[in-house]
Amino acid sequence: MSSDKYDRLDQISNLIAIKRFDEAMRICETELSYQPDDTDFLYHKARCLILKDNWAEAEIITQSVLNQSPESAPFLLLQFSIFKQNKQFREAEEILLSLLKNYPEDADLYAEYAILLIQNFHLDKARKLIQEGFRLDPENSEIMIANCLLSMTEGKTPEHSLSKLISEHPDHQNTCILLGNHLIEEGKYSQAFSIFQSLFLVNPDDTETKDILIRLKVKKSPFSWILYPLNRFKNIGIIFFWAFFIGATYGLKKLGYTTASGIISMIWIVYCIYSWIVPSALRFWYQKRGF
Repeated sequence: MSSDKYDRLDQISNLIAIKRFDEAMRICETELSYQPDDTDFLYHKARCLILKDNWAEAEIITQSVLNQSPESAPFLLLQFSIFKQNKQFREAEEILLSLLKNYPEDADLYAEYAILLIQNFHLDKARKLIQEGFRLDPENSEIMIANCLLSMTEGKTPEHSLSKLISEHPDHQNTCILLGNHLIEEGKYSQAFSIFQSLFLVNPDDTETKDILIRLKVKKSPFSWILYPLNRFKNIGIIFFWAFFIGATYGLKKLGYTTASGIISMIWIVYCIYSWIVPSALRFWYQKRGF
C-alpha cells in the first residue's frame, strides 16, 4: 500500500471517529472515481453508509464485493451488520461461526457474537463468549461494549462507561439502538432507558433519542404502573380491556346486578380518562424538567 493511500485511509478513519461521515464518504468517492474496484475505499464507503443509516446502498456495495471475494472478512462483517439490522439473526450467526473457524482467537468476533446473543436474550451463552473474549484480549473495547450491554440487559450497573466506549466506536451505536428497541418491545423499560441514556450522552442534540428517553421515563413512572398491560401489549391489551369491561358490564346487568355493573362501568371510564391524561401530563413534565 502506498503511503499516500495509507494517509487517505487514516484520514477517513479519523473522520469517522469524530462522526464526520459525509466528509469521509467524499474522500472515498473521490478515490473510487480513479479506482472503482478498490476494496479498502469501498469498505469505508459502505461503513459510512451504514453509519448514516443508508443500509440499502451499503448492502449493494457489500454484496458486489462478496460476489468477487466471498471470503473477505471485513465485508462479511459488514454483511453481518446488515443481516442483524434486518433481524436475519440466523444468517448473521452463520457468518460469525464461519469467521470464528478461520479466526478462533479474534476477540472482536466473540464480542459481536455475544451482542447478537444478548439481542436474542441468550444471556448465559453471551456471558461465556464475553469471558472468552476477555481471556483472549483483556483490554478489548469491543468486549467491554458487549459486557456493558449484558450488564444493562440484566439491570445491573456496567463496569465501564458505555457512552465513552460508543463515542470511540460509533459503529456500535446502531447495535445499541437495536437492543434498546428490543428491550422496549419486551417491556424492559429500565434496561432500555439506561442504554438510550448512554447514547444521549454521546449525542445530546439527538432529538429522537431524547424523545425515546422521555417516553421511557413516562413508562417507568409509578403513575404508569397501572397502565402496564396497555403499554406492554399495545393494541392487543386495549382490545382485551375493552372486551373484558364491556363483557363484564353487560353480563352483570343481564344477570340483574345493576349496581355492580354501574361500578364496573365507572371504573372503566376512570381508567380510560387516566390512560389519556396521565401519560400526556407526565410527558409534559419530563420535557420541562428533564431526566
